[in-house]
Amino acid sequence: MSTRTIPTEVIPADPSDTAFEANFRNNTEKLRQATSEIDVEIVDSVTSGNTGQVFPTLKSRLDDLETKAESGSVATFWETITGASWVVGESYFELYGDQRSLFSTNLAIKLVDLDNSVNVYGYVSSNDYNNLRPSYTRVFVIADNINTPLVNQFINFRVEYSAQQTSNLPLINESQLDPNVIENIGDSNIAVTLALT
Repeated sequence: MSTRTIPTEVIPADPSDTAFEANFRNNTEKLRQATSEIDVEIVDSVTSGNTGQVFPTLKSRLDDLETKAESGSVATFWETITGASWVVGESYFELYGDQRSLFSTNLAIKLVDLDNSVNVYGYVSSNDYNNLRPSYTRVFVIADNINTPLVNQFINFRVEYSAQQTSNLPLINESQLDPNVIENIGDSNIAVTLALT
């Protein structure tokens, strides 16, 4: 089933028809418009909404999604941050290069204690890029909506970030919600429960 109007012919069959030129222009414009819409859809389809990564083909983008889905439902919510350096006693971690676009304000962060299977949740409060050699990004993490720093207490751990688009997993400050709304949320929505720490 076609999702757009594509002319069955671009050049009308009868060149002696008085409407030949008008029909030719109209058909060409419809074809141009359909081609442009398809091109935009392809660009959107191969671009990750979470990271901005652009895949070379739609197949490679779908393969990436399928691989993550096959890894289990947790993989679709959280991705491990490779190369994160988070010193015990600090409320920030560092990564090589400019990572500001990914680790933006309100991105959910999970700190996983590998020794005791304990998870601690927070979110990015800000980031700071240092153009030194080598350059690095420092990502500051808070634990709640009153800006309490999330201090790393674990020695053997990993750091993960929310792989969900912010439109799917918003972090909402509890102070912005009506008390009746908070009461009704309860434990029914894990995403909101995590956000309202």
